[in-house]
Amino acid sequence: MRAARYYGKEDIRIEDVEVAECGEGQVRVAPAYVGICGTDLHEYLGGPTFAPVEPHPISGDTIPIVLGHEFSGTITEVGPGVSQFKPGQHVVLAETVPDSTVLVLGGGPIGLAVVQCLVALKTKKIIMSEVSKTRQRFAREFGAHHVLCPKTYDLVAISKELSGKDGPDVVFDCAGVPASLVTACKAVKARGTVVNVAIWEREVPFQPNMLVFKEAHYTAVLGYQREDFQAVIDHLAKGTLKPEKMITSTIQLDNVVEGGIKALIKDKESHVKILVEVGGE
Repeated sequence: MRAARYYGKEDIRIEDVEVAECGEGQVRVAPAYVGICGTDLHEYLGGPTFAPVEPHPISGDTIPIVLGHEFSGTITEVGPGVSQFKPGQHVVLAETVPDSTVLVLGGGPIGLAVVQCLVALKTKKIIMSEVSKTRQRFAREFGAHHVLCPKTYDLVAISKELSGKDGPDVVFDCAGVPASLVTACKAVKARGTVVNVAIWEREVPFQPNMLVFKEAHYTAVLGYQREDFQAVIDHLAKGTLKPEKMITSTIQLDNVVEGGIKALIKDKESHVKILVEVGGE
């Protein structure tokens, strides 16, 4: 089996790897497409960050590891003890209320996906902050009510004005830069919530009093529960989520570094999500 394997900073190799045994409680999936995630870019540019350099506590794996956690495909085998899945099934592996005002910082793939989810949840007001004109356009197309360039607007002031109160109820930091952290903490309303969805390559200064004085909450998300995936699938089926416009290119596995990783790093005006076609590999 051929795979893209991560060895370290700026070192991804296409190699033949052995197919592991499908063990108890496991499912083997033949992937059709794999999305290149922002975390893959962070690992390539500045890792290893999440890629384990010591044995992972669950899998026991260390680098080099196979990349690709955003995939869709078909189950080809189930291990002993698996009853809820069967070969031939298709699978995928990506708190507000309707009257909330939400500020989303960063219009990359994660930020744009957050906007779409907020629209599907019928969020009252969605404010997007993004520098790239292309991604500003995507944000508008996906349903953001206000799209602002942080180089032009005072986001803290205008988000408070647009919320009609002392700030957004929730701020999603999808940018992961020092300026976005400060903006999120200053913009969120008293007792509101800042949600970190970004990946940070290095430590940054942080003044907790930005949250303490207004008794605001700071939380973070990384993985998802089964009900999250089910909710996404349900919205896709109903047509309330339409993410296909995010796919700006489809490439082959051999081109994953030049046409995928580097394209996403160097040409953000042209790309949002690049899929790697691996069906039949």
